[in-house]
Amino acid sequence: GEILAYVDRISQYSDNVHVREIWDCILHDERLQPLFFFTRYSKTRGQINWYRVTAVVCLLREKGVYRKAMTAMQLHLALEGTARCTNRYYGISRYLLDDSHLKAVREILQKKGY
Repeated sequence: GEILAYVDRISQYSDNVHVREIWDCILHDERLQPLFFFTRYSKTRGQINWYRVTAVVCLLREKGVYRKAMTAMQLHLALEGTARCTNRYYGISRYLLDDSHLKAVREILQKKGY
């Protein structure tokens, strides 16, 4: 719910009418779902990992789901509704997807015609 509402803010930057469906599949995929929540520290456990959401937005841009005319940074600014990058953008390098997760995203995109 909360993540979908967040990424809906940039759906106008996608030429794909199924962009919400793609996100829905990603967020409900049993291999990927755990990535979107912190598990390690009790203080943040169960909270949404917005760094990971941002990393997936960047990945989907690379895969052509979002328009290449928008830079990853511009998409981030549109998501955050701000003029300056936040640490959610600068912190994504620690939350990039590993090969098995990239494969899961690729499979979802292939099903959706990518």
